[in-house]
Amino acid sequence: MRIIIILVILTLASSLFAQDEAALNYNQQAFQLSQKYLSASQGGDSQQPLASSKPEGWKSPGKALMLSAIMPGAGELYAGSPIKAALFFAVEVAAWTGVAIYQKEGNDKEKEYQNYANSHWDIDLYHEWMRNFPTWGDFISDYPQYTDPSTIPNEIYNLFEEDNNFTHQLPNTVTQQYYEMIGKYMTQFGPGWDDSGWQSSTSPYIQNEETESYYWPGIDQNPDPTVSDYWLNTNNAYLYQDIRYKSNEALDNATLFAELALINHVVSALDAGFTVRLKNKRLETALNVEPQMYCGHAIPMGKITVNW
Repeated sequence: MRIIIILVILTLASSLFAQDEAALNYNQQAFQLSQKYLSASQGGDSQQPLASSKPEGWKSPGKALMLSAIMPGAGELYAGSPIKAALFFAVEVAAWTGVAIYQKEGNDKEKEYQNYANSHWDIDLYHEWMRNFPTWGDFISDYPQYTDPSTIPNEIYNLFEEDNNFTHQLPNTVTQQYYEMIGKYMTQFGPGWDDSGWQSSTSPYIQNEETESYYWPGIDQNPDPTVSDYWLNTNNAYLYQDIRYKSNEALDNATLFAELALINHVVSALDAGFTVRLKNKRLETALNVEPQMYCGHAIPMGKITVNW
């Protein structure tokens, strides 16, 4: 959405600058036409070069805008403002440097938390926890072909998750959603952590009286809210959440720097266009085609007024 808005802004600005240039070209053509009439009335050569209405030093605002839209600072350099060109280019370099640094940090942390989860979160342990529910026996009886727990596919466990009114179903493939779930929804996926201790607990699950579903009791309100909103019976989950938070934070920073680079393109483009437009105003050419009497005949004459 941001990109669309920015493109609309640049398109409108480019259109505005194009109108300025079109108006100037129209005046130039009118002046050249008056020269032709004058030359013809004097019997001169109508093919001789005609004068231009653009004063020396005139530049195209549209071209300046497009140059800076492609590379911030290029339009300012074209406009003759090297200091501003250097500033916009420096911001561009800094922005993409920030993107590269934080993107690498985020990707490295992402690999780190994925490897940590692969080492400390066990899907078999999670499945074993569910098989201990009092409702598991009735559920699995509908699938008599699965007498060996090791042969039960994940799709069957997904059906049991739904039957138990769990809010989430573990994906069948290891995806970003998979890594998010095992570290975020601890009342359901907490028992999969290898230090959760549910196997040695006298109450590895608790039943919700309203929904009659089961959940892991290893999470509760922390009596000290300055430490955390919740406490967990698994330290590995805490460490995993911390690594994942740092990864997401770094990737968010990379996105912010990328947006800064995008904004820099827009600001530089608009600045370059208006800078050239302002400089052209200082060389403003007012050209009017007016009839003038010459040898008893009204001849169209071009009048040029240059304001410095």
